[in-house]
Amino acid sequence: MKRKAFQALLAMCASLSAIVAACDGCRSGGNKDAGAPVAEVGLPTVRLYVLADLAGALEPCGCQKDMLGGFDHFASLVAKERDKAPKSAVVTVGPTFYMDEAPKPDHLQQDDWKADAIASVLKGVGFAAFAPGKNDWAVSGDRLDKLREASGGALVAGNLTGKGSAGAVAYAIRDIGGTKVAFVGVSVPKTEKGAPNEVVIADATEALASAARRAKTEGARIVVGLAAIDPGDANRAAEKIPELDVLAIGSPATDGDANDEPKAPRFIGNTLIVRPSNHLTRVAVLDFHVRGDGRFADGSGLAHVQEVMDLTTQIGELEKKLKGWEADPKVPRADVDAQKKRLGELRAQLDKAKTPPPTPSGSFVRYQLVDVKGELGKDASASASMLGFYKKVNTYNQDKFKDKKAPPPAKGEAFYVGVETCKVCHTAPYTVWTKAKHFSAYKTLADQSKEFNLDCVGCHVTGFDKPGGSTVTDLVTPDLKNVQCESCHGAGSKHVEDPVSFALESKPPETLCQSCHHPPHTDKFVYTDRLDKILGPGHGKPGDKPSNDPPKGWKPPKARFQP
Repeated sequence: MKRKAFQALLAMCASLSAIVAACDGCRSGGNKDAGAPVAEVGLPTVRLYVLADLAGALEPCGCQKDMLGGFDHFASLVAKERDKAPKSAVVTVGPTFYMDEAPKPDHLQQDDWKADAIASVLKGVGFAAFAPGKNDWAVSGDRLDKLREASGGALVAGNLTGKGSAGAVAYAIRDIGGTKVAFVGVSVPKTEKGAPNEVVIADATEALASAARRAKTEGARIVVGLAAIDPGDANRAAEKIPELDVLAIGSPATDGDANDEPKAPRFIGNTLIVRPSNHLTRVAVLDFHVRGDGRFADGSGLAHVQEVMDLTTQIGELEKKLKGWEADPKVPRADVDAQKKRLGELRAQLDKAKTPPPTPSGSFVRYQLVDVKGELGKDASASASMLGFYKKVNTYNQDKFKDKKAPPPAKGEAFYVGVETCKVCHTAPYTVWTKAKHFSAYKTLADQSKEFNLDCVGCHVTGFDKPGGSTVTDLVTPDLKNVQCESCHGAGSKHVEDPVSFALESKPPETLCQSCHHPPHTDKFVYTDRLDKILGPGHGKPGDKPSNDPPKGWKPPKARFQP
């Protein structure tokens, strides 16, 4: 990076921070008549944990420490917070049990058992209700109905009827520590592929309004809306339904494992709108303090919450960039030090911004967004359910795919030969590889009973499901366990036959690394930083001239695939 360009970036960062600082002290709320601020007033009457678009995410694969996500961490959070919030419930909105609208055929049994594990853990954390997305009908309406029963949560979708509606109800009222809380919900589980079989979808806004009014007449003190519909439609519904205290928004359907960012909470009238990020990476925690019969005022200061989110984003981006700058000798050290100082200033601003505003005098709701990470600990019961799932899948897949072979290469196409062949000539790179984490990539799965898990194994072996490569169980002939030479440099059989005419890729492109090192597997991947960790003497260091000559008398191994 040239110095002028870097200095321009410094100026841009300073401008952004000035804008954020100018917002410090901004406050907004749903109830402008809440009264003068008063001191803190004890435990919340009811706490609500809101998850959006969970979509079958039991935990992240993760190739770095402390990834976002994981039911064991979330369950630990709920358990540890019981002293601070003894009366609580968990809800989800949007797809809950399955990641994709149509699971891959090979994955169906594995995904089905994962849905069972999710239902079990949800029941253990006090699951109250959910508004489903189309993914939840991935198997059938009957299957979803069984998951609903196993989870203990009510399926609230008042606009859905028909034989396939999986026991949907318009609303469910739960007595949470003596307070009646109503969960009202709607869903529009329809994509370009259509709606689930035998499910009739009616107008969502009308159904939500009717359910909220009925819940109020039955004495509900808190009315929580769950809307797995288009966000714009959900916001317009909030404007028309004054009975809602909270409206949590999720997706009608999702596809794939990519993580998204949370949306800033805000009030529409007296209704708090929330939408945390997907795949259990973050959870919205709502503390309701009931003080009389009035509506719930903003006890968080939502402009303040937005500031926290903005600062958190800036800090994360700057941390990623600093890793690259520190590894780049072209970036002046003085500039790097200046950015480290700037990072410290941003962190200090964040600590200040997280201080909650004074407490309103009447009823109020307080919002916080919590990262679901390893630092929360692991709940023993949730961990046991997850491990049981992994072991069950391992046993099943090892048998089911025991005869599966990778497709043969086309005539003239190279196939994978394995590191034992590579190291005969490339001894120095082999030595460097044995000291890198790629060397033990397969062991990290085996240690967790995940080595035959279809969601994980592809990035921990070489040539997975590629012509002349490996499969979930066929890793021995040749041994293609771990992330070997050919994962980065390409299938090597033709290079073995003629090293001069068939040279391999000397430096893997960043896009190749990102085929595995991408969210949700890693959320802080910096190519230059990671590349430096796998280089060494004889393996990519400037000035290296490693010997590529085979030992005397060496002959290429017998081909596994006949031309």
